[in-house]
Amino acid sequence: MKESMKEWFEQQDFDTADLKDGHAARFLQKLDDACEDQHTDGTSDDIDEKPSGKLFTLAIIKKWGIAAAILVLLGMGNFIVGQYNQSLTPTVTPELAQKQDFYDLAIKSQLAALDRMQAPETERIIADVKANLAMLETDFKKIQKDFKVNADNPKVIDAMIQNYQNRIQLLEDAKDQIRSAQQQIKEQKNEII
Repeated sequence: MKESMKEWFEQQDFDTADLKDGHAARFLQKLDDACEDQHTDGTSDDIDEKPSGKLFTLAIIKKWGIAAAILVLLGMGNFIVGQYNQSLTPTVTPELAQKQDFYDLAIKSQLAALDRMQAPETERIIADVKANLAMLETDFKKIQKDFKVNADNPKVIDAMIQNYQNRIQLLEDAKDQIRSAQQQIKEQKNEII
């Protein structure tokens, strides 16, 4: 590839002649003339000019000051909205949070035990249970939305707890059905033997 690049450059007709003396000076003079013409037309803004030797100009300081003020206002607005939303969100008591954690852990462990009982003869039972659990989970999400509005209502908290208990009961019943089905299959196998 290196060779092909070399060949390509050799085939090109580049203008490699040296520039005439004073080329840079002529270019700068033409640039200055163009700038003077622009100033005499009155179309130039003083804000866009860059004075020689000055690092900060009043225009640059104003631009950055406005940008900083906008950022500060946006930050304050975001903070205020966040505080307002936080005040609207009901706080869960430590006791209720502890109960939720307990029920969540119990449901997860029951579901894991149910998954361990997975077998061809228990697939239908497990599929039905998971469908019923999904419906209960949907109901629970509705109850949670209601809790955000009515956090002080004990009926809402009772409904949450009842939903958890229904899910646990459903899982326990399914495990009992699976055990019973497995026992019947074992008895049938023993009768055949």
